[in-house]
Amino acid sequence: MLTVPHIQALPGWSLVNNSTIGPWPEAIEITPVPANPAWMPPGLLLDITGTAGKYADGVARSPDIQMPANTGNAVLTVQFAVNEAALTDTQAIEMGFKYTTPAGITLNGQFQFDWGKSAADMILDLTSTTGSGWTPTPTTLPKFAPIAIHTVAAKYLFTATWIGISSVAIDGVVYQTPAAMLGCPGKSLGWAKNAFQVNIQPNTNPTGGEWSLLLLDVNMQVS
Repeated sequence: MLTVPHIQALPGWSLVNNSTIGPWPEAIEITPVPANPAWMPPGLLLDITGTAGKYADGVARSPDIQMPANTGNAVLTVQFAVNEAALTDTQAIEMGFKYTTPAGITLNGQFQFDWGKSAADMILDLTSTTGSGWTPTPTTLPKFAPIAIHTVAAKYLFTATWIGISSVAIDGVVYQTPAAMLGCPGKSLGWAKNAFQVNIQPNTNPTGGEWSLLLLDVNMQVS
C-alpha cells in the first residue's frame, strides 16, 4: 500500500466558489497554518462566510495527484476541528476524493455529514448510486464537537467505471456501508487523467454566518 501523506500541506490548493457546485456561493478563505504543536504537520484554516437566507456551497480542492497504476482500494483519512460557530451556521461538511481514470472517467468519492436534519445530530450521506445527489445511510451520530480534533477515515473500492465506500470510521468507530450503496458510476468530465484530488466542502445554512474548519492532516493510502 502506498501512502500520500500530508496532502493539506501541498502547494496549489484552490477554491471553487461558483454556481458549478451550488446556486449560492460562499466566501471561503484558505490560510496556511504552521506546524503547531511540533508533532502536527502544517495545516489549512478554512474560513467560511455564507449568504443570508440561502444555502451556500464552496470547495477547497487539493492539486492533482498522480494515481499509482493497478490500484482499486484506497483509504482517505482526514483530521480536522471546527469552531463553536459551526454549531449554528453549518449545513453540511462534505469531503472525499475524485479520481479520473486513464480513460477519462471521473469517479466521485465524496460523502457528507448532514447537519441540517436535526438540532443535535448529523447523518452520514453517501453519493447516490445514480451518480446524482445524496443517499442517507443508517448512520446518525452527534455533531462534531467544536474545539476538538476529529478523525474520519473512509475506505474505498473502485474500478474503471464505478467507486464505492465500504465503511467510514468516525473518531475510531467504524460504520459499515450497506452493500446496495457501494457502486457510484463515473462520468466523463474532461479532468486530468489518472489523477485524483481531495475535496473539502464546508457548507453553510441560511443564517449567513461565518464559521471555520481547521484542516489538520489529510492522508491517502492506495493499493
